Amino acid sequence: MTDNSSHKGSEEVLVADIIAEMAWGIIEHTNNNGVIKKSWKCTSDKLSVTAPAKNLVTYREFLIKEFPLKTEKDEPNKELMRKFNLNQKRLGCERLLRFVSPENPGERFKKVFDEIMEKLSIPEHLKDQLEGEEGKLGELTYKEAFGNGKYKIIPSFFKLIGKLKEAQRDFVIIFRSFGSDLTNTITEFNRYIKLKTIATVKEIMCSSMTQSQNL
Repeated sequence: MTDNSSHKGSEEVLVADIIAEMAWGIIEHTNNNGVIKKSWKCTSDKLSVTAPAKNLVTYREFLIKEFPLKTEKDEPNKELMRKFNLNQKRLGCERLLRFVSPENPGERFKKVFDEIMEKLSIPEHLKDQLEGEEGKLGELTYKEAFGNGKYKIIPSFFKLIGKLKEAQRDFVIIFRSFGSDLTNTITEFNRYIKLKTIATVKEIMCSSMTQSQNL
């Protein structure tokens, strides 16, 4: 549940980005001693993939305009372009991390953010089991397998696999990434396939499926 290609290397940033993509509002301009400052104001209490009214923009669209990236046409020097774009992405991610915090434009969606983060978290009693001596999954330690206590793959994905198997459907899974996420993703998926008969892993998956009914 990360996207290193766009420098959203934590679950918190990526979840905030998903919410920002469905939060609609208007761009306001204020004049501060001759300096025009732009800000985004939320005008909808509900998240939506489509605009609830005309002339609205999502917070994500606002950030793209606020921190535009350069192309080779704008900056022929590739190294300078890379450094500039990295900084722009960093600034955008910093805004995303604050998006649902108090006194920030998306604070009304803090509850949604917290609910998603909870559903991505491994239950505490399972953390204790996995961190113990018997908690190794194959040759992986708990830290290697689960990092900061969050699933790398959305739990409902495993539920989908189970449903496909129950229906005796033939299917192929292709993992694709523009960043460096594939190693962790494939590790978690292969662990699930190889070790799904181990009681601890089965309990994790059953628990995650219960948590992720609406995820």
